[in-house]
Amino acid sequence: MTSWWYFYYWSSYFLNWTVLPFVIGYLESGDFTIKGRSLDSLKYNAPYYAGYLVAFAALCAYLYLTKSGEETMKKGGGLVGVIIGLNLAVGLLWLALVLAYGIV
Repeated sequence: MTSWWYFYYWSSYFLNWTVLPFVIGYLESGDFTIKGRSLDSLKYNAPYYAGYLVAFAALCAYLYLTKSGEETMKKGGGLVGVIIGLNLAVGLLWLALVLAYGIV
């Protein structure tokens, strides 16, 4: 059961942060060719992907190079546990923001 949960969790994580923004950009593109729409979507999403990469590198540097980061890794179940915890925190933050504006 645990392996199915990990498969579902990480596949949905990957799809929500990479594939879904690409598809949304692809559908919103005004170009007429598949190649043009794909390139337009990648250009639109490139700053977000770069930001994800920089944030992940900064998180890894913090966790592996500081004493408090090492303690967090021990308490949080390693890098995977910390990422899952941060992902849940971001999801709850988005939910609170969306509910506050009455969108849901």
